[in-house]
Amino acid sequence: MSSITQHKRLLMMFSLLVLLAAGAYFVFGQMGTAKAARFVVDFRQCSNENPTLGDCVWINGIIQQNNSVWFEGMSVPQRTLFKGIPATMDNVHVLTFSHETTKGGTHAYDFLTSYEQAVEAADALDVAYINLSGDDFTVAEACSANIGPPGNLESLCVTDLRGSGNSVDVAVPDVHAFISKDGTVNSRIAAYELASATDRVITLYGDGSEITNALLTLVQIDSNTTPLGNTDDTGDSSILYTLTWTSASDMILLEMAGHLAVSGDGTGVAGARTKVRPTSAVAPTTSASTNWTAPPWGPRTTGSWPP
Repeated sequence: MSSITQHKRLLMMFSLLVLLAAGAYFVFGQMGTAKAARFVVDFRQCSNENPTLGDCVWINGIIQQNNSVWFEGMSVPQRTLFKGIPATMDNVHVLTFSHETTKGGTHAYDFLTSYEQAVEAADALDVAYINLSGDDFTVAEACSANIGPPGNLESLCVTDLRGSGNSVDVAVPDVHAFISKDGTVNSRIAAYELASATDRVITLYGDGSEITNALLTLVQIDSNTTPLGNTDDTGDSSILYTLTWTSASDMILLEMAGHLAVSGDGTGVAGARTKVRPTSAVAPTTSASTNWTAPPWGPRTTGSWPP
């Protein structure tokens, strides 16, 4: 069984750390260094006004007000391509990754969504994407030129991954056992899925071999990767995910989006959207009622997307 894992202590060995919206981050890396010479991880996130509003430009740096427009309730698309995944006897692979859920006790990303739900929410909040095929990004947009090295990673993404037809949607758990100091996220998840009329999934693409037995689990952790006790998210905390799958594919494309927490009860209020600062450089401010909020730039005056 191969293990593609994250841990803050592994950053100097082989990893990728990118700061994301509202003080959140995803961390990817490989346990050990024996395969580092052939193992490629290309992790990027969507900047949606760089410079054209609605054109998703994939970057491996921080999304901020000079290249993006994000509001509470939107989801920031994330794209990770793995190349050179070592073969295993049973073709079983494990990936662990995390995103920040609170920064100084203020909520950042609260759960994962699909690309399609990210597109739907952006459209509802008048920042629609422009390079779409139905409710999803076009293959060209999903595998756009900001990818690699190696230089052929874009063409491999187009032909062998996104265009291969070999994909699987992996259900994101609806139930979080952890209870935040501000209440459970489960009701927010239920409201979100009711509004979008679809379950939340992340998507895996493989370069030929069928992907089976895909499963995603999660646990809430503190800054030292210790599981959190209920209501202990008063400082910095994250959700640690474990994704397992079975496949002989040595290239995998992972598509998902991080949902930006909504102020108040999380159900959204028409005419009262809050714009968020997609960076962790400045400590978030808190809502007057609860801490379910991301750092605001100013009020959103049109559109509604619960939660």
